[in-house]
Amino acid sequence: MSTPLKIPLNLCSDIRLEDYMPLATLATLAYQAFILDIETRLKNLNLPTTTISDTDICSWLSSPACHVVKAVSVEGNEIMGSICLPRPQ
Repeated sequence: MSTPLKIPLNLCSDIRLEDYMPLATLATLAYQAFILDIETRLKNLNLPTTTISDTDICSWLSSPACHVVKAVSVEGNEIMGSICLPRPQ
């Protein structure tokens, strides 16, 4: 069994305009990995491939119900992922 790779990350909610496309690309890749299960693939059989755009990221950021946090690598300052959390009421 291999040892998992550990990458030191910083969490940040300071999302800038130049972050939109990397966040959209990562979200699309995560969705595509998620739909590998047979049930989801069957549900989406006749639907076009889903991609998440920078417009989607913009709507997440402007939603009062959503709080986006990005994970940035400490060494390369590269966006490694993100999460959209519900804002506290």
